[in-house]
Amino acid sequence: MKNDPLISVIIPIHKVEPYLRQCLDSVIRQTYKNLEIIAVDDGSPDNCGAILDEYAANDERIIAIHKQNGGLSAARNDGMAIANGQWLSFIDSDDWIDADYYKNFVIRMEAATANVMIADGRIEEYPDRHIRKRNLKKEFLWRLDDNLRNQFITKLFVKRKETEVFYGENSLIAPWDKLYSRNFLKNNDLKFDTEARALEDLIFNLNVMLKAETVSGHKFCGYHYRMLETSISKAFNIDKPYINYYCVSKVYECLGKRIESEDLKNALHAFVLDALALNRSYLSSANNMPYKEIAKAVRELKNKPYFNEVIWAKSNVYLRKPKIVLKYLLRLPWIWPLMVAYIVKRAIVKDLS
Repeated sequence: MKNDPLISVIIPIHKVEPYLRQCLDSVIRQTYKNLEIIAVDDGSPDNCGAILDEYAANDERIIAIHKQNGGLSAARNDGMAIANGQWLSFIDSDDWIDADYYKNFVIRMEAATANVMIADGRIEEYPDRHIRKRNLKKEFLWRLDDNLRNQFITKLFVKRKETEVFYGENSLIAPWDKLYSRNFLKNNDLKFDTEARALEDLIFNLNVMLKAETVSGHKFCGYHYRMLETSISKAFNIDKPYINYYCVSKVYECLGKRIESEDLKNALHAFVLDALALNRSYLSSANNMPYKEIAKAVRELKNKPYFNEVIWAKSNVYLRKPKIVLKYLLRLPWIWPLMVAYIVKRAIVKDLS
């Protein structure tokens, strides 16, 4: 099996005490043993640091790093900086993997040499334990020309884009379902953006797909992504639209003239409309701002260049009906119809739950 290549497993850790043991156990109990496990305690205020030291004392493959809190991207970059493996894997510290996860990757290295290897995965939503499988239609090894590269990039922005390989409800944003060639990342100076406070995975994988020459996809499922009600993507944050706007601006900067592709532009517009995140910020039930302040904030937000472009775009490709309604409500000079729509939507969802 390619002389049992070393895989560096990078695990950033912060405030995950209830889940950390399950995560670490799932990695150290892999049937494939040639692992370098780099666990970065990112200034966690709970007992994560002590748990990590306990595991490191019992398994020489674990390299424990303790540092001041610098954020997810910085922690991953710190791990990448000292990694020695031919391949890099990123595991979130509240997730876990099946025992043969890395073995299944290595077996497939015999048949394919790629800059990036992609596998299936499961998203497990708590507290109801709803499971969504993120899967491929078939296995592939692609040398990326412009058409295939655009297909990969499009899948970063919109889940509903279905192709001969990818199912509709599937996105390529996550780093946790992939193995990356360390030399490929190093030679192209690919790191996580430490300025991004959200959607850093998207920025990273967009740059990866713009540089990758070969990508392979494999139909095995061994990763379990734990999505909690308290997850950052679901939480109220009044600054969320502006936090996301940083990512939006970086995406436009990276893509440049490639945005001229009509299909890619439509996918990007669907992503940008989601990045407005009004339901998690100004129009959230958790927001106690007076109406006049909310109206002023939303008007300022919808006049920002990238958001304004999407609101007035003609195409509705890749937009679900609620997003189409949102788009047209944002065109109105008044904010109150939009607020009423969100209040009604929340009432309907509450009645159905």
